[in-house]
Amino acid sequence: MSTENTIEHKIDKADLDGKQEYTITVYAENRIGLLNRIAIIFSKRKINIESLNSSASEIDGIHR
Repeated sequence: MSTENTIEHKIDKADLDGKQEYTITVYAENRIGLLNRIAIIFSKRKINIESLNSSASEIDGIHR
């Protein structure tokens, strides 16, 4: 399996402040520190993560 990640997103709703909420699904290899690296990408772009869920996917060695 390559180390490339697949990202799917959809707009859930727009707030009155003009801010948008997104649901983002990331498929990534189960490697130490990778979730932290993904969170840093959002943090550097000043994107707040309000909720986070991680689980095994149907593909061996890949988590969602």
